[in-house]
Amino acid sequence: MDKNMSKSDKLRAGIVVGTLAAALVVTAVLGFWQANKYRRQLEMTYLRSLEELSSYVADISSTLNKGVYAGSPAQMTSLSAKLWRDAGSAKASLSALPLEELDLTDTYRFLSQVGDYAMTLSRKVANSQELTEEELRNLDTLCTYAQNLNEQINAVQGRVSSGEIPLDRLAAVSVQKGNGADGEQQQAGGGGFEELENSFDGYPRLIYDGPFSDNILDRQPRLTKGQPEISQENAQKKAAQAAGVNPSALTFEEMENSTMPSYCFGGDNINIGVTKNGGFVTYLINGRDIGDKTIDSKQAISIARKYLEGLGIESMRETYYEIANNICTINFAYQQDGVVCYTDLIKVGVAMDNGDIVSLDTRGYIVNHQSRQIPAPALTREEAMEKVSKNLSVQSAQLAVIPTAGLNEAFVYEFKATGKNGEHVLSYINALNGVEEQILILIETENGVLTV
Repeated sequence: MDKNMSKSDKLRAGIVVGTLAAALVVTAVLGFWQANKYRRQLEMTYLRSLEELSSYVADISSTLNKGVYAGSPAQMTSLSAKLWRDAGSAKASLSALPLEELDLTDTYRFLSQVGDYAMTLSRKVANSQELTEEELRNLDTLCTYAQNLNEQINAVQGRVSSGEIPLDRLAAVSVQKGNGADGEQQQAGGGGFEELENSFDGYPRLIYDGPFSDNILDRQPRLTKGQPEISQENAQKKAAQAAGVNPSALTFEEMENSTMPSYCFGGDNINIGVTKNGGFVTYLINGRDIGDKTIDSKQAISIARKYLEGLGIESMRETYYEIANNICTINFAYQQDGVVCYTDLIKVGVAMDNGDIVSLDTRGYIVNHQSRQIPAPALTREEAMEKVSKNLSVQSAQLAVIPTAGLNEAFVYEFKATGKNGEHVLSYINALNGVEEQILILIETENGVLTV
């Protein structure tokens, strides 16, 4: 057949073959160039994330050190807000690094708790309450761990800068330990961040009034039990709806591998979590600056109630509220058959400049909520009232479920009473056996209604 080809046909065939060969060469060169370009871009992203992580953790260490010595509510508020922002940014930077194979649970736990704990103390100080010795010790301990974390990250950053650790091998030690130079680099990379995680050995349990408190993180939630798993994409849609933003405004940051596994997302001043089972929003924090008040507490409570209804959370009754830093934080408790279940608690923070929802904490509700078989009281209201101190004058009574010190529940009569000096007191008498379970003092000021 070749013998029958003319010279012109052979020439054309040669041109076609040459053109194809040239095209393949060009394609290979372009592919190699694009791959290198992508790798360089990825390395720059990793390098920037590592530098930002180092900067944020250094700021956290410095701010915690200042917080130990803060002497005024205004200063504590300012430092706490900065801690929360820096901790959220540090988590975002850490999640951007190629460390998927490593278990950094304690590192993420520290970054979640440090800002949350500081904000809790800030609210306490804003309400003219002094910090306890234990709370000050906790701040000091957090400061020590932040300093250790800062040193570990600086060490890793130095080894990356010197070329000892390739950026794309930061976590390779957990899946491969090679021999020779390359294997040593893999071990060095993984070892750096493994040492970072190991630096939290002995980290204390923090029990406080916040969504990342260890007593909540350690409990098995009732509401998510038996619920189907949702995808990250669906969780992001739910998070965006709760935060009032488009899904594209949020990015996935981490998977919270606790007793309440959750997808955690971040955006512009926003952090939000959604449970893997059932797709319940666990928390929302919007750290934007809050302007001057334009709404009052009644309007804020109405906005918060409608917000919960929009999330599909119903039968909630507002109990107490507090105003701090122009944010009205309302406590809602679940109500079943006229019985107030203080165990099933949700907190909603409303910005009083425009009514935005800037905080949400549903973890207590998710952990405790269930359809209860509420028994009939063994004592009548009058019989239970006989158990109340004679120094109190009872004004009203209602049935309630309250948490006990052992994280169980007690079915009680809640008596609102007045003391001899005009104090407002809540006395809780067990409706089944008449035992006085708890006494709380109601503090009513222009900044809200609280119990101590």
